[in-house]
Amino acid sequence: MRNILKLLLLAMMLVSTAAYGQTVQGAGLHSCGRWASERQVTDLPKIAYQQWVVGYLSAVNTWGKAKKDILKNVNNEKLYLWVDRYCRENSQKTIADAVTALTIELISSQK
Repeated sequence: MRNILKLLLLAMMLVSTAAYGQTVQGAGLHSCGRWASERQVTDLPKIAYQQWVVGYLSAVNTWGKAKKDILKNVNNEKLYLWVDRYCRENSQKTIADAVTALTIELISSQK
C-alpha cells in the first residue's frame, strides 16, 4: 500500500510539473511516430533520440526526488525497446511522454 501511495504521489508530481509549464526541449518534443520511423535507420537522428532518452533518465536519476538508482543494471537497448513499444501504441504522444511513462515504471519497479 505504501508503494502504491508513493507511485501515485510521483505521478501527481510529474503531471503537476507539466501543468506548471516546465519546459521540455530537444528531441523529446518530437512525436512517437517520428521516433518509430527514425529508429528504423542507423544515422544521426536515431542516435540523437536515443541520447535524449538516456539524458532525460540520467537527469531524473541524478536530480529526481525518488532517491532510487533507476538505471542500475538497466541496459540502454532495453530502454529503447520500451520506448519503441510505447510509441507503437501511442504514436500521437511525444517522446517526452514516453520517457515520463518509462520513468514511472522504472521507479515503481525498484525495491
